[in-house]
Amino acid sequence: MLKRIKTSHFLLGIFIIIFANFSKANSNVELTEKDQKAIIESIVGTIKNHSIYPEISIKIQSELLAKLNDYKYLGYEDTQSFASKLTKDLLALSFDKHIEVKQANNYIKKTSQPLNSTTSNSVKLLNGNVGLVVFDLNSTNKQIDRVFLDVEKADVLIIDLRDTNKAKLETIQYISSYLFKKRTLLNKVYLRESNSQKEYWTNEHSTNKKRPDLPIYLLTNASTSGGAEVFAATLKRLNRAYIVGESTKGNINPRRDFSIGNALSISIPYGQINHSEKEIDYIKPDLLVVSFLAFKETYPMAKHSAVEYRVKQGRGTPQEAYSLNRDQIIYPDWQFFKGQCLIKYRISEPRYNEKTKKYQFPYQIKYYGNGRTRVKLQLGNKTGRMTQKVIFSDRDDIKSGISKGFLSHNQLSILACKVLS
Repeated sequence: MLKRIKTSHFLLGIFIIIFANFSKANSNVELTEKDQKAIIESIVGTIKNHSIYPEISIKIQSELLAKLNDYKYLGYEDTQSFASKLTKDLLALSFDKHIEVKQANNYIKKTSQPLNSTTSNSVKLLNGNVGLVVFDLNSTNKQIDRVFLDVEKADVLIIDLRDTNKAKLETIQYISSYLFKKRTLLNKVYLRESNSQKEYWTNEHSTNKKRPDLPIYLLTNASTSGGAEVFAATLKRLNRAYIVGESTKGNINPRRDFSIGNALSISIPYGQINHSEKEIDYIKPDLLVVSFLAFKETYPMAKHSAVEYRVKQGRGTPQEAYSLNRDQIIYPDWQFFKGQCLIKYRISEPRYNEKTKKYQFPYQIKYYGNGRTRVKLQLGNKTGRMTQKVIFSDRDDIKSGISKGFLSHNQLSILACKVLS
């Protein structure tokens, strides 16, 4: 019995070695000059018949065949090295900065994986009512609906597109439908093979509440490409997002791999987004920072945008409204404080705080003495008092602020003041 097991293991080992060597040999076939010529002609035909840059096929045919006839491809007889050499030569000849010849078995291995390369959409609600979202841009409509339900209370969105590439245009269309009130044309895609054009519009209705005025920030880097790049370019062109990070990869047009024989394939663009004359080099962000600092730079801006959004909707606190509109506040005439402090003050109409159910008063205090001074003063009315210390740098120095909450809207006044130094 033991001898039989050992024999089985031995035979299995021999099979694995033979299979591994067979696979290796098949993945790196030795090419003859005739094979190389056939591959070049297949590349030319594929570009001529399928690429959005068919005119370049004539130049490619002339240049690559000339290299072949001049024995420039000697030493590149295996498929892997020949593919790499062809890619280098094609990049030098083509508008397409992402053209690539590669072994087809690698391509099959990659595309055999499901389109959903990420397991799910990631949603976080941060301090300041800032929503942080990492979309799976191959999500179903129901999955996108769930995301917008989760960020329903957010007053600003940061969408992280760093290191994101694969995406379905239909998913981008569905996400964008939440971000525009009216039916809006997002993109026109020209398809070379059918000589047709497909338009992508936002949907008039969405499952959850539309957020057409919600501030949007996008984070990008040099690995943001493909459908993610289309999404970023679309929102930028329609002035719907502020982009922070690095310039994107510049691979916006839809592309796929075509077989060119001898276990090789070529990646070329088969469609054009918005009839761009050539491949867009990249999308330049509104604020250029290195990738790992993109969120750190964006978060404070997003929190400020959230405040602006709440105030605009009438949901901001008195402090938030004051911070945004302090220069537009209307004050009455100055009143002099009757005491040892050489100050005068004016207090504006109160702002009601819905959360605390109290009134808060914008105020200004002005010093009319000479030199630097420090005072301790008390503001209040019949329902409460607040004490604070103020330093004036010199004559006519003005200090502005907004009071704590008071139960009554009765006007405040300075009840007491003491010079400290």
